[in-house]
Amino acid sequence: MDKWLLAVLTTALIIFSGCTLRDDLINTLTGDETVQECEDTIIYGDWGFCDSSGIQPRINTITSCINGSIFQQVEIRNCVPSCQPEWVCGEWSNCRSSGFQTRECVDNNACNLIVNIPALSRACTFVNPCDEIVDVLKKAQCYSIVLNDYNKCVSMLTNEEDKTTCLFKHAEHYLTTAACNLINDSYNRNICKARAGLNREACNVLAPEYRDDCYPLVDYMYVTLASQKLNPTYCNYIEDEDIMDDCLADSNYNYYSTYKNNISDCTNLWYDSEATSLYQTVRACYVYHINKLEDASVCSTTPSWFRNDCNAIVNYNLSYCYDLSGTNRDWCLANMMYYYNNTNLCREASSSDDCFYTIGYWFREPDYCNYISSESKRNFCTTSYVNYCQGNFYNCYPEDYCDLIINDQTKKDTCVYNLIIDEMIYEGKVW
Repeated sequence: MDKWLLAVLTTALIIFSGCTLRDDLINTLTGDETVQECEDTIIYGDWGFCDSSGIQPRINTITSCINGSIFQQVEIRNCVPSCQPEWVCGEWSNCRSSGFQTRECVDNNACNLIVNIPALSRACTFVNPCDEIVDVLKKAQCYSIVLNDYNKCVSMLTNEEDKTTCLFKHAEHYLTTAACNLINDSYNRNICKARAGLNREACNVLAPEYRDDCYPLVDYMYVTLASQKLNPTYCNYIEDEDIMDDCLADSNYNYYSTYKNNISDCTNLWYDSEATSLYQTVRACYVYHINKLEDASVCSTTPSWFRNDCNAIVNYNLSYCYDLSGTNRDWCLANMMYYYNNTNLCREASSSDDCFYTIGYWFREPDYCNYISSESKRNFCTTSYVNYCQGNFYNCYPEDYCDLIINDQTKKDTCVYNLIIDEMIYEGKVW
């Protein structure tokens, strides 16, 4: 275009519009690619939460000044966190058969931030606790329950009676009737379904002459659950009134027979001066909870038959024991010996062996059995402790008490199996 024509058009546009020509129009007409910059409209969002790494974000909404398009942009800045998580983690679980173990972690500061959390799972080498069992039936039962795989009963056992026993144990442990279906014998298969399914109606499949034997077996399954779960409400599902009464009495006693909680629990124990075992259990409960830093007034809260023992312990004064006679005096000395861990006190008893036995058995301290001079009584002390632990997992708090059994692999296999099952029932262990 001729320069004179461009000048004419430019002059005409200025006159026509009555205002200054925009630079971008001039640039267009002249072919100049330089475009004047404009400012976008920005609406700033609120600053978000300051995370534990010291970063704080906000979202801004921007409107383009060129074409009016709207878009969002994240802006961040450094900040000082108002809450820093303090993670406290529990112990790692048993190594599961999957090859992993887990743990739980809690933020003590309750920041509600899922940041910098320690590892909650990790790989591990699974060691089956059943491996040390030698007896084939016990090992199969153990594997089927620990691995929750009742097919182990079939693959590891050839004897039909053993298979039935194994499948029965699995079904009762998990309260599932699936394992029962593999039992070939019709009678045992339906008994299994009745007990594992807590279903008295399953008894009706049996011939009439067998049903009366089947119904109580279901009721006794509720007794077992009440004892294992320390929950007497299971007793309420029992139809036989005599079994229900026994269940309520047993579950109540089992609940309070643990004296690891509070001294007030001791008052709930059944005391019978003619029943030596119960008598000493109550005494052991009070001894366990007495604090030697307290004054003698604590003894006024204990039963009259325990006052001398209490005063002897609180005041560390043997004369209170000597005011008693016979077995009561020896028990008093044994209680003091346990409390102060002074074996010389048992030398004052009429029978030091009986004194050490009292501590080894009643206070669940088998190491004291080793102080007994009589070999037969020493072995009896250890065996009694193991037997007690087998039936009183809550009260015993054992570690590897089965190792106390020597020269009897059958008893040790039974002990290991029972311990593993007890751990699963009472401590919730999962392998």
